[in-house]
Amino acid sequence: MKKYIYLSLLSFISVGFYSCKEFKNSINDTLNEKVDSVENEKTTPVSTHVEKEDELVLVNNLHALEKAEKALRNRNEFKGKDIFIYRTIHFYDDGRINVKLQNPDNPLFIDQYQYKDEKWEEPTPVRLSKNDKIKEDLVNLNRVSFLHVNNVYNALVEKRKEIGSKSTDYTIYVAYYKDRVNWYPSTLSNDRYEYNIEFNEDGTLKSFEMK
Repeated sequence: MKKYIYLSLLSFISVGFYSCKEFKNSINDTLNEKVDSVENEKTTPVSTHVEKEDELVLVNNLHALEKAEKALRNRNEFKGKDIFIYRTIHFYDDGRINVKLQNPDNPLFIDQYQYKDEKWEEPTPVRLSKNDKIKEDLVNLNRVSFLHVNNVYNALVEKRKEIGSKSTDYTIYVAYYKDRVNWYPSTLSNDRYEYNIEFNEDGTLKSFEMK
């Protein structure tokens, strides 16, 4: 009987020791997991990457504008000659320029030129009618320097920020009419109001007011 009691007691102690050991191991595992978690938080860097808006490649870049104008003036057909714009010239924020120019060899012809991928493509003829008054709608490139586009861009950025406009369109163009250089866009807007914006011939801001 005593022997039975002794064996039972020994078994109980063994089981208890094993259970305590398992419990201790469980606690240690839990603590190790917490330490690993804390170490991971310390060593894993927090992302500070900020997505940048696509940068404009022409209208906000004086060097790019100057390069485009020089490339046009250096074309074989225009070297040593004045260049005359016919009615309009468009500057797109993706780097393209579209312009109609008087043919340097035949003043009765108008050609379409496009600047794309930092080079001027070969011109294409523009179909005219007998009612088109070419001489009245020609303006010397000297009056519409490409660098003036940057003045328009800067004014647009300032005024859009001022009124909280959400527009991201920076297409800028010139329309020549009755001996006047007119820069566009001519209006800006936000969620509640629309504004008239007007530019001087060199593209600097002339006036800005609510409609």
